[in-house]
Amino acid sequence: MRPVVDRRQALAVVALLGFLKPSRGLADMKFIRLDPPKLLPAFALQDQDGGPFGLAQLRGHWTLLFMGYTFCPDICPYTLANLEAVLDAVAKRGPPQQQMPRVVFLAVDPARDKPVLKSYMSNFGSRFTGITGSLDAIQVLIDGMGGYVRREAPDKDGNYTVVHTAAVSVVDPSARIVATMLPPFEPTETAGRLIALVKDARVSGS
Repeated sequence: MRPVVDRRQALAVVALLGFLKPSRGLADMKFIRLDPPKLLPAFALQDQDGGPFGLAQLRGHWTLLFMGYTFCPDICPYTLANLEAVLDAVAKRGPPQQQMPRVVFLAVDPARDKPVLKSYMSNFGSRFTGITGSLDAIQVLIDGMGGYVRREAPDKDGNYTVVHTAAVSVVDPSARIVATMLPPFEPTETAGRLIALVKDARVSGS
């Protein structure tokens, strides 16, 4: 079994989301600011090129942090494509380049993820970074995000699914989670909320 990344289909679903404007109340439930922010713990993982990835790589810029696995048949590729559309919408609003968020995909199934992570992430462009490591090291970051992962029993062919948190953590340049977002995201609405979050942080000096 190989990872499934039907990017065109995922982008088609995302395009449909652009026509489905959520009500203000629903949008508020899907984008939640944390007060106070939650500082992420120190962790030691590797990116898709084998380089070290920890708190140092999160500091100094905004990050959208999402967990999943490369063999996920639907939620993961759709969410990553959805985030790609959000970043495009942010860019169209013209914020300073240094404020453009990056996307980090925490691959939580290292036995299958490590060999294919670089190829998988190439489907989503240079703004996306995949990270993984040992199960224990991954769990440190999962716990810091307040997430969960459960690996289901394999079928007769050895294939299995991984149940995991679908929320995206918005991480500020101090490596603190300042908001969470629940997919799917309407790109323009979400871009506006991210821009407002960055602006508020800049004004408050946090």
